[in-house]
Amino acid sequence: MADLTSSLILLPAIFLANKIDFTDPTTLLIARVSFVIAEVLGGLVLVYLRQQIIKNNDDRKIVEVKKQPQFGQQPPAEAEMEIITVQEYDQRELKSQFNQLIMRVIIMSFLHFYFNLSVPLVIQLVSIPVSLYKSPLVKVYIFGAILNRPFPQPPSPFDMSAMMKDLKNPKEDKQEEETEQKNTTINEDTSKPKSD
Repeated sequence: MADLTSSLILLPAIFLANKIDFTDPTTLLIARVSFVIAEVLGGLVLVYLRQQIIKNNDDRKIVEVKKQPQFGQQPPAEAEMEIITVQEYDQRELKSQFNQLIMRVIIMSFLHFYFNLSVPLVIQLVSIPVSLYKSPLVKVYIFGAILNRPFPQPPSPFDMSAMMKDLKNPKEDKQEEETEQKNTTINEDTSKPKSD
């Protein structure tokens, strides 16, 4: 549902960004400066999160998967897990978000200066706050939410089963559960030996 909300926010931004005249040098300068400001503010939020993680110093132990599964693979075996503190886990998540920020700046700069695309700069003005708002670290350290670690990984855009699950009707889900319960009950009844 959160991805649907993000799409509903980003689609108007894309539509409006396509209406902007980037041939005007002033408009282009405003788009560039706004993008830089949005990225710097996003970076400052990450610096603030780092300070809060250090200040919180949560030493509770959690089990963390060393190697994250990719593209619908199964999670690694028990031997590939490690026990770390909540603080270490949050620092790893923060490092991942910082790397995403750096990659976003590099990619957007490449698209803008090499291909002369300016629309992605404007779209980032909307997507940066949306991605920060959806971040579990922001929810914990800024909004005060209590979330279990490890944080649930967002579904892969290539995972068709997750998309199909989101599209299912809740009534169908309930009917499927009832059918499964009936089948389980029937199987239990048939597996019991009859006593005559």
